[in-house]
Amino acid sequence: MISINRRPAIRRSVAAAAGLAALALLPGCGEDQLPTAPVSGKVTLNDKPLTSGTVIFESEKHGITARGEIQSDGTYTLRTYGGKKSPDGAVLGEHKVAIKAFQEGAASASGDEEPGVGKPAIPEKYLYTYDSGIVKEVTEGPNDIPIKLQGQVPQ
Repeated sequence: MISINRRPAIRRSVAAAAGLAALALLPGCGEDQLPTAPVSGKVTLNDKPLTSGTVIFESEKHGITARGEIQSDGTYTLRTYGGKKSPDGAVLGEHKVAIKAFQEGAASASGDEEPGVGKPAIPEKYLYTYDSGIVKEVTEGPNDIPIKLQGQVPQ
Protein backbone atom coordinates (compact mmCIF):
# COMPACT_ATOMS: atom_id res chain seq x y z
CA MET A 1 0.00 0.00 0.00
CA ILE A 2 1.22 3.46 -0.89
CA SER A 3 1.60 5.85 1.95
CA ILE A 4 -0.64 8.92 1.93
CA ASN A 5 2.44 11.15 1.98
CA ARG A 6 3.79 9.68 -1.32
CA ARG A 7 0.65 10.27 -3.43
CA PRO A 8 1.43 13.95 -4.24
CA ALA A 9 4.95 12.96 -5.34
CA ILE A 10 3.56 10.26 -7.64
CA ARG A 11 1.03 12.71 -9.10
CA ARG A 12 3.80 15.23 -9.77
CA SER A 13 5.93 12.54 -11.45
CA VAL A 14 3.01 11.42 -13.64
CA ALA A 15 2.21 15.04 -14.53
CA ALA A 16 5.85 15.76 -15.39
CA ALA A 17 6.06 12.64 -17.59
CA ALA A 18 2.83 13.59 -19.38
CA GLY A 19 4.15 17.11 -19.93
CA LEU A 20 7.40 15.82 -21.43
CA ALA A 21 5.47 13.45 -23.69
CA ALA A 22 3.31 16.33 -24.91
CA LEU A 23 6.42 18.44 -25.63
CA ALA A 24 7.90 15.59 -27.66
CA LEU A 25 4.82 15.63 -29.91
CA LEU A 26 5.06 19.35 -30.69
CA PRO A 27 6.77 20.16 -33.99
CA GLY A 28 10.19 21.66 -33.57
CA CYS A 29 11.73 24.40 -35.65
CA GLY A 30 11.84 23.04 -39.17
CA GLU A 31 10.96 19.46 -38.24
CA ASP A 32 7.48 19.68 -39.77
CA GLN A 33 8.79 20.94 -43.10
CA LEU A 34 8.62 18.68 -46.13
CA PRO A 35 11.82 18.05 -48.10
CA THR A 36 12.56 20.61 -50.81
CA ALA A 37 14.84 20.75 -53.83
CA PRO A 38 16.40 23.81 -55.47
CA VAL A 39 14.34 25.19 -58.36
CA SER A 40 15.34 27.93 -60.78
CA GLY A 41 14.77 28.69 -64.42
CA LYS A 42 13.82 31.33 -66.92
CA VAL A 43 10.38 32.68 -67.82
CA THR A 44 9.77 33.71 -71.41
CA LEU A 45 6.76 35.22 -73.16
CA ASN A 46 6.68 34.53 -76.89
CA ASP A 47 10.37 33.49 -76.68
CA LYS A 48 11.48 36.77 -75.02
CA PRO A 49 12.45 36.97 -71.30
CA LEU A 50 9.72 38.23 -69.00
CA THR A 51 11.42 41.05 -67.06
CA SER A 52 9.38 41.20 -63.85
CA GLY A 53 6.76 39.39 -61.84
CA THR A 54 6.46 36.38 -59.57
CA VAL A 55 6.56 32.65 -60.30
CA ILE A 56 4.24 30.53 -58.13
CA PHE A 57 4.49 26.73 -57.77
CA GLU A 58 1.62 25.14 -55.84
CA SER A 59 2.13 21.53 -54.73
CA GLU A 60 -0.74 19.38 -56.00
CA LYS A 61 -0.35 16.89 -53.14
CA HIS A 62 0.44 19.15 -50.18
CA GLY A 63 -1.00 22.54 -51.14
CA ILE A 64 2.29 24.20 -50.19
CA THR A 65 3.30 27.20 -52.30
CA ALA A 66 6.78 28.21 -53.44
CA ARG A 67 7.46 31.66 -54.90
CA GLY A 68 10.24 33.41 -56.70
CA GLU A 69 10.74 36.89 -58.10
CA ILE A 70 11.40 37.18 -61.82
CA GLN A 71 14.61 39.11 -62.45
CA SER A 72 15.20 41.54 -65.33
CA ASP A 73 16.77 38.75 -67.42
CA GLY A 74 13.74 36.46 -66.90
CA THR A 75 15.39 34.17 -64.35
CA TYR A 76 13.80 33.09 -61.07
CA THR A 77 14.74 31.06 -57.98
CA LEU A 78 12.02 29.55 -55.79
CA ARG A 79 11.71 29.55 -52.02
CA THR A 80 9.20 27.79 -49.80
CA TYR A 81 10.38 28.02 -46.19
CA GLY A 82 13.54 30.10 -46.61
CA GLY A 83 13.90 33.81 -47.06
CA LYS A 84 15.24 35.67 -50.07
CA LYS A 85 18.81 35.16 -48.88
CA SER A 86 18.39 31.38 -48.47
CA PRO A 87 16.10 30.08 -51.22
CA ASP A 88 15.25 26.44 -50.52
CA GLY A 89 13.30 25.64 -53.67
CA ALA A 90 9.99 23.77 -53.70
CA VAL A 91 8.65 20.59 -52.13
CA LEU A 92 9.09 17.45 -54.21
CA GLY A 93 6.32 16.37 -56.57
CA GLU A 94 3.95 17.88 -59.14
CA HIS A 95 3.10 21.56 -59.01
CA LYS A 96 0.56 23.73 -60.76
CA VAL A 97 2.27 26.92 -61.91
CA ALA A 98 1.09 30.52 -62.18
CA ILE A 99 2.84 33.73 -63.08
CA LYS A 100 1.89 37.11 -61.59
CA ALA A 101 3.06 39.91 -63.88
CA PHE A 102 1.28 43.23 -64.26
CA GLN A 103 1.68 46.48 -66.16
CA GLU A 104 1.31 49.75 -64.37
CA GLY A 105 -1.70 51.71 -65.52
CA ALA A 106 -5.33 51.15 -66.38
CA ALA A 107 -7.35 48.13 -65.36
CA SER A 108 -8.03 45.29 -67.77
CA ALA A 109 -11.45 44.84 -69.37
CA SER A 110 -12.05 41.59 -67.48
CA GLY A 111 -11.12 43.13 -64.12
CA ASP A 112 -8.31 40.59 -63.50
CA GLU A 113 -5.83 43.21 -62.35
CA GLU A 114 -4.24 42.98 -58.92
CA PRO A 115 -5.21 45.83 -56.58
CA GLY A 116 -3.09 48.88 -57.23
CA VAL A 117 -1.02 47.49 -60.11
CA GLY A 118 -2.93 47.51 -63.38
CA LYS A 119 -3.60 45.10 -66.21
CA PRO A 120 -1.74 41.82 -66.76
CA ALA A 121 1.58 41.90 -68.63
CA ILE A 122 0.94 38.30 -69.75
CA PRO A 123 -2.06 36.40 -71.13
CA GLU A 124 -4.59 36.24 -68.29
CA LYS A 125 -4.83 32.44 -68.21
CA TYR A 126 -1.33 32.28 -66.66
CA LEU A 127 -2.29 34.36 -63.60
CA TYR A 128 -3.86 31.48 -61.67
CA THR A 129 -2.67 27.93 -61.00
CA TYR A 130 -6.12 26.50 -61.78
CA ASP A 131 -6.22 28.14 -65.26
CA SER A 132 -2.64 28.17 -66.49
CA GLY A 133 -2.42 24.58 -67.68
CA ILE A 134 1.24 24.52 -66.60
CA VAL A 135 2.28 21.54 -64.46
CA LYS A 136 5.92 21.01 -63.50
CA GLU A 137 7.64 18.20 -61.58
CA VAL A 138 10.18 18.96 -58.84
CA THR A 139 12.60 16.09 -58.21
CA GLU A 140 15.51 15.57 -55.82
CA GLY A 141 18.60 17.58 -56.67
CA PRO A 142 18.79 20.88 -58.57
CA ASN A 143 15.89 21.55 -60.95
CA ASP A 144 16.26 23.88 -63.96
CA ILE A 145 12.65 24.51 -65.01
CA PRO A 146 12.07 26.91 -67.91
CA ILE A 147 8.55 28.34 -68.19
CA LYS A 148 7.48 29.26 -71.71
CA LEU A 149 4.38 31.45 -72.02
CA GLN A 150 2.69 32.08 -75.35
CA GLY A 151 -0.07 34.43 -76.45
CA GLN A 152 -1.29 37.99 -76.69
CA VAL A 153 -1.04 40.41 -73.79
CA PRO A 154 -4.42 42.01 -72.93
CA GLN A 155 -4.74 45.56 -74.30
